[in-house]
Amino acid sequence: DSPQVLDSLLNALADSNDGVRLKALDALRPMAGDPRVTKTLSQVLLTDANPAMRQGAIDLIVMRRDDSTVGVLQNLMRREDNSAVRLKASKVLKDWNASIGTF
Repeated sequence: DSPQVLDSLLNALADSNDGVRLKALDALRPMAGDPRVTKTLSQVLLTDANPAMRQGAIDLIVMRRDDSTVGVLQNLMRREDNSAVRLKASKVLKDWNASIGTF
């Protein structure tokens, strides 16, 4: 619950090691509603090369549903080339009655 731990976990999401990033993502699960976590997860969704990281980020980012989350998922749909990640993001958008595309 300390700010230093949160900072360390958020910084670990930028580590070059996939295993470190995945463990940090898992450790952030109880803090998924924190606005700083949501912001960092949005960056992970749009920039991380590992599809498992992007799928895990979707799992966490949906815990805080707001307009910006919908926008991030819609943006992801425009640029995502991994079918499993696209499927997961589109399912969330459909469950939220949001369009898959941006207008």
